[in-house]
Amino acid sequence: MKVLMVLLILVSLLQSCVVSFDYYMLSEMWPPGYCVDKSCDVARQSKLSIFIIHGLWPQNAPSCKPSVLGDFKDPKLVNELGKKWPSITRQTNQKFWQGEWDKHGSCSMLDAQEYFKLTLELYDRADIKKILKKNNITPEITLKSFTKEEIENAIKPHIENTKPQLVCIQGNLAEVRLCFDKTPDYKYINCPASSTCPNLPEKIKFPYLYPNPKPDDPMDPEEGAIPPL
Repeated sequence: MKVLMVLLILVSLLQSCVVSFDYYMLSEMWPPGYCVDKSCDVARQSKLSIFIIHGLWPQNAPSCKPSVLGDFKDPKLVNELGKKWPSITRQTNQKFWQGEWDKHGSCSMLDAQEYFKLTLELYDRADIKKILKKNNITPEITLKSFTKEEIENAIKPHIENTKPQLVCIQGNLAEVRLCFDKTPDYKYINCPASSTCPNLPEKIKFPYLYPNPKPDDPMDPEEGAIPPL
């Protein structure tokens, strides 16, 4: 009996050591809003009219083990990443992905290929731009504005009625963040309530045009980025 108790305690301790983070946060960027105070590449921006992946971030991870990402051996995966997770600075896609892997992916307890495939899988669950369009929330040249509640309420029915987190830069919608648990089904969960977007009566702009480039600024996609919570 004592031996069994000792074994159970050891198993419990091992399990506690394996738990490395609380949940996943998927951040999707709207380039015209994100680039308001960032140094983005105009040529790359002009080809984008969708929310693109910023990263999949394990939250409250105690430790990470960055490693050299290397080249992906799956050309289909590289092609899909290039469309849905491109660098929008002068930095190469590979360098951008390496940075996201070092800072976030290496905390996920997945290998690189699993991490990037999971990110694409979670991203494909909800087409944010299409969801907003169905609710007449569309990017406008005239900078038509919407309340934070209007944007959140448009998205919630498509993510199992959980709450997204919105990120604004100078009053412009810059990112939509969705949160998932760590179960094998990666179920949607509520994101933290904190937001950089204005509350009522102020509204959020959903910009259509890209801001002017800032050639003298550093060209790092993480430079000045709003950190994960």
